[in-house]
Amino acid sequence: MASASSVPSLAEAFSALLSAEQSRAISPSAVSAPGLSNAALEDIVRRVVARMSDDAIRDTVVDIAERLVREEIERIKGEARK
Repeated sequence: MASASSVPSLAEAFSALLSAEQSRAISPSAVSAPGLSNAALEDIVRRVVARMSDDAIRDTVVDIAERLVREEIERIKGEARK
């Protein structure tokens, strides 16, 4: 089992994940959360992830709907030309 000193804080772990997604380097020692408890930080992370998920789903649905409409328009145009 890892010792408590070798386990990164939640802020460090979240920062590392975010920087990896954005292809940026980050120094874990530069991460700090002054005045925030772990519970408060976890709540913030949970809300951010929930919002990101909703936006991603909404964007995906809109993209697929637009593509399907364009394909159907092209199909109807193709039949009209026959």
